[in-house]
Amino acid sequence: IRQARGLVLRGTSDDAETLGVLESAMRAYARAGDLAHVNNVRYMMAAVAAESPPDRDRAVRWAAECRAEAEAMFNAHEAAHARIVQATLRLDEAGDLGELCDTFRQFGDLRCVHRVLMLRAEAAASDAERLAHLELAYEIATAAQDQPRLVSTAERLVVARDATGDVSATLAALDRL
Repeated sequence: IRQARGLVLRGTSDDAETLGVLESAMRAYARAGDLAHVNNVRYMMAAVAAESPPDRDRAVRWAAECRAEAEAMFNAHEAAHARIVQATLRLDEAGDLGELCDTFRQFGDLRCVHRVLMLRAEAAASDAERLAHLELAYEIATAAQDQPRLVSTAERLVVARDATGDVSATLAALDRL
């Protein structure tokens, strides 16, 4: 329940409150001896902290701890979660984003495939590459019926299309939005 509450608070509450609730969940899992969920909550804490510049150091530490624990438990999915936080923080340890995207596809984790595609769009070297990642992210959000991700991706597509100077494509992206 605490972990679910932390998920609900993420993005709707102050980061300190969200982290406090998640830390409480982590302690409860530790008391129950559920190390897999301790590590999953650690990833979530790292992800929240990664979105807040003052918490960058904690995000880096939690992501590294999560990844080390996941690798020690041979939990490739959780290790990939840690890597996505490392990628968000633009750390070299994250590795190749294309391979990370493939890892999440293998697990059927559409939310994280979407997250990686959005990171790949941010890091794209060209408009064409950026648009390809955003279009794929849009398709995934549509298939997953994930309205918040669909809207945020459509917004990014409008900005990316506008940056190319293609008025017709920009208007089409606005229409999708």
